[in-house]
Amino acid sequence: MSTLDINLTHSRDACTYVLNTLTLGGANWDQYQDPKNSWEDCVNSNKGKKYCDALKDPVDICLYDKVRPGYKTKIVKAKTMLEKLRIIANKVKQEKCGNCGEFSALAFMYLYDKGVRPIDWMSLVGGDHAFVVIGRESKSNANDVLTWGR
Repeated sequence: MSTLDINLTHSRDACTYVLNTLTLGGANWDQYQDPKNSWEDCVNSNKGKKYCDALKDPVDICLYDKVRPGYKTKIVKAKTMLEKLRIIANKVKQEKCGNCGEFSALAFMYLYDKGVRPIDWMSLVGGDHAFVVIGRESKSNANDVLTWGR
């Protein structure tokens, strides 16, 4: 098996693990389907907490009322990024929901605990997405995907 095949197998395994752990999907999906009825869009337009809270669906309640408040107070005490990702992943396993940042933290810890290396947890600076990279070459530029390797 080539390194690429091995990395793709790890990727598939991590995706399967995350999908089997969750009972609710991404919280901001409705923002793209029907922005007028999404809690995220309402909050961003400053229409008021009471008005916007009526738009929360079960995924919003799980993520914004349980998952994120549950880990945000704990990660400030973490000394390393690895500790932060483990705290997030554990909360996701407990509540069974999240968004890309939470899903990728869960996938990262799954791969890390399996001994998969090299792996990186990445998030876009000035953007709104997080993901795991498997097999990035050590001398590559983290800001240039074309240098990451296969």
